[in-house]
Amino acid sequence: MIPHICATVMGPPGTLGQVSGEQQRPTSAPEQDDRAPEDDPFGPYLTLDRRHWAGLAAVRDDLDAGTLRRLRGIGDPTDADEVREVYLPLTELIHLYVARTGALFRDANDFLGLRGRRTPFVIGVAGSVAVGKSTTSRLLQELLRRGPGNPRVDLVTTDGFLFPNARLEELGLAQRKGFPESYDRRALVRFVMDVKSGRPEVTAPVYSHLLYDIIPGEQVVVRQPDILIVEGLNVLQPARRRADGTTGLAVSDFFDFSVYVDADDDDVRRWYLERFGRLRDTAFRDPDSYFVRFSEMAEAEAIALTASRNVAQYFETVVRIVAGRRAGAGAPKVACNWITGELASHLNEENLEIEASPVGPEALAELVVLALEGAISTRAAKDVFALMWKGEGGAGDIVARRGLAQVSDAAAIEAIVDQVLAANAKLAQDYRAGREKAFNALVGQVMKASQGKANPAQANAILKAKLG
Repeated sequence: MIPHICATVMGPPGTLGQVSGEQQRPTSAPEQDDRAPEDDPFGPYLTLDRRHWAGLAAVRDDLDAGTLRRLRGIGDPTDADEVREVYLPLTELIHLYVARTGALFRDANDFLGLRGRRTPFVIGVAGSVAVGKSTTSRLLQELLRRGPGNPRVDLVTTDGFLFPNARLEELGLAQRKGFPESYDRRALVRFVMDVKSGRPEVTAPVYSHLLYDIIPGEQVVVRQPDILIVEGLNVLQPARRRADGTTGLAVSDFFDFSVYVDADDDDVRRWYLERFGRLRDTAFRDPDSYFVRFSEMAEAEAIALTASRNVAQYFETVVRIVAGRRAGAGAPKVACNWITGELASHLNEENLEIEASPVGPEALAELVVLALEGAISTRAAKDVFALMWKGEGGAGDIVARRGLAQVSDAAAIEAIVDQVLAANAKLAQDYRAGREKAFNALVGQVMKASQGKANPAQANAILKAKLG
């Protein structure tokens, strides 16, 4: 199973082409008027089946196994047959457009009496996460380089135009990373516009997937390539409408050719989980990796926290806040336990998605911090969560209002332990005689006497010291 490869090309007014590796163009128009544009034989789209498309390639320039392995993404299923049947015809079509665009440029310049270097031919490649757009872009770059004249082909991804994490925090967009608003779209448009305008040298920021952030001071330099491929989630997104009703420029306004990589939802989800599993066993184990936390979790937990973008962003927000307010490396594990435990239980009970949770990530993070700092017991924390779910306020307010703060004062706990030992001499005698269960019974009495507020670790330590 391969993705659908849909190519949109700029041509004379009113024309638009689309090719797909999976669908067959209907031979007759259906009677209903609500058919999709791609199913209308008289509509703007041309849909070709795999066999027809594969037969269009005149050149059979196979990639060797080593090159194909280098170009494929992690877990990508693309094989040599798919290169021949899908990518070679697409490459030839692009070369055709490159040549015709160059001829039009020369003829237009002659007509206008202008002289100047031809500007780069720009290709946009878009698609969802894990659909294979990065592999598509790298394959196109390699195959186009081998074409007539061996053109110089550069590839730039839009990851470098994400706002740095610190800036996302300032904008309140940390939980929206990867969505259109988390990109510096103005800088991206300026970059593509400068390349398309023929500037001798244009730079773009560099993004590290290891660090999950922009690398300060590092840049990729583009120096007048013959062809530029721009790959990213949102490169085909239309321009935003301004307050006065007008629209600005979109990145795609500067594209000569666009490719949208699509696939069935079930396939994309499967590919994503397979890729995540491989990364979890390899790159995520690097201590410097931002995602090292997932390699330290059980596989089921890691998948539960990343199978949905909304769940993953909720988790990341809780971890970031907890880690920022409390020293130590336990934030990911504790956040995981709460999200896959209490939160998941309440969501399932009311059939809600996480984005509809009445307890947001910031609120849960506050509760987690209180529990980690020993301000409340684990049992009390669960009671507080239930009250938060009902809308009774934030964790700190509920703890103060209900008197749920955990007792961590050693002297106060010692006084309670003394009272329990005095009232339960037989249990103390049984423990000293080697009956371990008696100790658990004494701990239970201490917690009962403190109304569940005594710090369990301190209570255990003081009790053991008293029993000798």
